[in-house]
Amino acid sequence: MSRTFHDSDGREWEILQITRRNDHTNAVRNELADGWFLFQRHDGWRVRVAAAHVPANWEQLSDAELEQLLSRGLPVSSDAPGVLRPNEPR
Repeated sequence: MSRTFHDSDGREWEILQITRRNDHTNAVRNELADGWFLFQRHDGWRVRVAAAHVPANWEQLSDAELEQLLSRGLPVSSDAPGVLRPNEPR
């Protein structure tokens, strides 16, 4: 399942719902055990938000509400080119 939205700066984000596979139990942090949502932009910035922080009706949330969820996320990889780092603006 996916959805797109625009943040307050007009940048488009795609949200993908990710379900964790059981064979990666030890590789996934506890807060991500129920899966996560991947927020990504066309320029390569990717942010992961634990499913536990996302309401069941996430598809009906406003762009502003989705941006608030995005602010709770963590970069997917701090060494990947173009990936959001903690001190960079979203």
